[in-house]
Amino acid sequence: MANGWKDLVSGSDSGSGRNTNTNTITSTSTSNTTNTKIKKTEDLEVFKMAHRLTLELYKLTGKFPKSEKFALVSQIRRASSSICSNLMEGSHRHSSKEFRQFVGIANGSVGELKYHLLLAKDLGYLDESKYVELIEKVNQISKMLRSLSSSLLQRSRKGK
Repeated sequence: MANGWKDLVSGSDSGSGRNTNTNTITSTSTSNTTNTKIKKTEDLEVFKMAHRLTLELYKLTGKFPKSEKFALVSQIRRASSSICSNLMEGSHRHSSKEFRQFVGIANGSVGELKYHLLLAKDLGYLDESKYVELIEKVNQISKMLRSLSSSLLQRSRKGK
């Protein structure tokens, strides 16, 4: 099965070829026979946003009490990094259907992260304004993941 989801990265409608390595995707356009390089998974806006959020949370949780190092700090860091990890892993699978499954897992990590941020706020580690700012970012990532999932579903139904 072709990897049509990879065209989502560039917004192209071309049919995809095989991975030439783990970072670059080669695509052959259906309208001509030239090969073009498609952007990497890291170029997806949802990946960039989730990665920036993870970096921010790593810095922020470094200020939490030492007693939380192996508890809430670890949970927040794992949940946030899991979003990009699942996008990357799913993008290296063989089909849009498989990638979509990992997008769903990434969105599950978003839900987990939302609870851990609520808990951090309620324990007094995050003030209300920072919590609201973070939740807005998390909600935007979730919306973007749902959109990506929907696009992948449409492509898998088309046999791409």
